[in-house]
Amino acid sequence: MGFIWPLETNSDGTTATTGSQQELGRDEFLQLLVTKLENQDPLSPMEDEDFVAQLAQFSSLEQMNNIADGIDTSNELDLMMTQSINNTMATDLIGNEIEAQYEGIWVDGDEEPKITFTLTSAAQELTFTISDSEGETVATFTETNLPAGVNSVYWDAKDSMGNTVDDGYYTVEVTGTDTNGQTMDVDLAVKGTVEAIEYRDGTAYLQIEGTDIPLGDVASVGQTTTSEWQYQQNTIASQAAAAGLVGNDVRAPLESVKLRESNEPELTFQTDDYAELVTFTIRDSDGQVVASLDARQVEAGVTTLQWDGLDEYGDRLPEGEYTVEVAAVDSGGNAVGVSSYVMGNVEAVIYRDGSAYLRVAGHEILWTDITAVGQPGTLDDWG
Repeated sequence: MGFIWPLETNSDGTTATTGSQQELGRDEFLQLLVTKLENQDPLSPMEDEDFVAQLAQFSSLEQMNNIADGIDTSNELDLMMTQSINNTMATDLIGNEIEAQYEGIWVDGDEEPKITFTLTSAAQELTFTISDSEGETVATFTETNLPAGVNSVYWDAKDSMGNTVDDGYYTVEVTGTDTNGQTMDVDLAVKGTVEAIEYRDGTAYLQIEGTDIPLGDVASVGQTTTSEWQYQQNTIASQAAAAGLVGNDVRAPLESVKLRESNEPELTFQTDDYAELVTFTIRDSDGQVVASLDARQVEAGVTTLQWDGLDEYGDRLPEGEYTVEVAAVDSGGNAVGVSSYVMGNVEAVIYRDGSAYLRVAGHEILWTDITAVGQPGTLDDWG
């Protein structure tokens, strides 16, 4: 007696595919074969060749399952290896200059995402359309009167209703018109030095000029030149050395003074011999004489004057840096050796334009101009 399987039918009369028939696995195949053998007609058993054919089918099924499992495992390993290689490559890019075109930005925390783009000509108006991962527009905003070249704007990470959007990735589309009212192309592109790497969902993002760029969007990579690298290293070394001087006494030539809102800079000088007249000439950034300061009958040694910050007409000069020159003569009009300098304790270090300045006795002294360094109280006026 043969074995009869119940069949389900669809509403149109066709045979329905049931759960066990949708995918025939190894266990189901073996169960089917054993059931068939148990219920075969003893007077008409399965022929050997039919049994061998059934086993061959089982063997083929087993091999296909193994191949499928192997492919899945191989794909997972390939993905992990690719991500590992990409992550390693990404870290090697730190400190290098790159160019990249991108399609979107990340919202992460309270920081407003930065959108950097390049204009081939000046733009009269640009419209930024922000869409979520499902392609739905969440916000639009406009910027006007933008110059040609690289520009950046910030999105406040709020939707059209003023609500802060969820963290995640958002695509950006930019359209605009030039100063003639003609439609113009806008490239979401950034160029700069890779500052850091951040990993999200297995993908490496490069932080450049405040914008997160997927590694796959990098168009070109350049290395910092040797001279630039040496400059960077020298700058770091200089700043570290300058920071180490805080709390120590230093002495440096006085070549300029910084005039602030209400300060009265001290002018310290040292004469080799008696001087009938010592004159400080003060010039502005254009080299024009704006004030002069005299000291008469000065004995040899160290003397300190105070400049009130007024010009020759008694008016307060604007804030800024002024150069100072000092000269001395004796009673016969002959030149006397004189030099102006700053000496005192280093109160702080200010970094400006890659250089370190020491704040000493109200002055800001370029640290490379220092001529003497000592512990507090160890530098005398004559050093």
